[in-house]
Amino acid sequence: MNIFIIGSGTFGTAIANELARNKDNEVIIFSRSEIKKKEINNFHTNEKYFPEKKLNDSLICTNQYSDVQNAAIVFIVLPSASIVENLKLFSPYISDKQVIVNLSKGILTNGDTIIEFLQKELVSNNITTLKGPSFAVEIMRRADTLMTLGYLNEKHKQLIFKIFRNSCIYLEATK
Repeated sequence: MNIFIIGSGTFGTAIANELARNKDNEVIIFSRSEIKKKEINNFHTNEKYFPEKKLNDSLICTNQYSDVQNAAIVFIVLPSASIVENLKLFSPYISDKQVIVNLSKGILTNGDTIIEFLQKELVSNNITTLKGPSFAVEIMRRADTLMTLGYLNEKHKQLIFKIFRNSCIYLEATK
């Protein structure tokens, strides 16, 4: 499954690395930084957030916004304070056929939830959300982690459960 992760901070890196462990997943993580892109691709590290931790060799990093259009599933792992400005750079390349998985938390300054913003900005009904009492450092250590998937479409639920198979992240779901 082609997966694109928007956000190469602690949680984005941890999720991308764990998803890349599944041989059926092709995972690309986005970073605006050319230096970080080269570090992840050449050395399989993200030293700023995980010193001395090796990332999965199959994890690829890009800094091209348009690369998102090749993914079946797009994970959004951005701080809520920067999600509006960043998503506007990706939205021309995201289609309503892609499944969006939101991991960003918070409420925007206008009172909208992030899901409400994503539905408007991406003009999509394929938006799910993944939340849980989880920490990036624990995921990188491969500690068993439980997260809850909020979804509307049963096919989306099955797809998300499938890509997390054989990972340390266990999912429960709710509509």
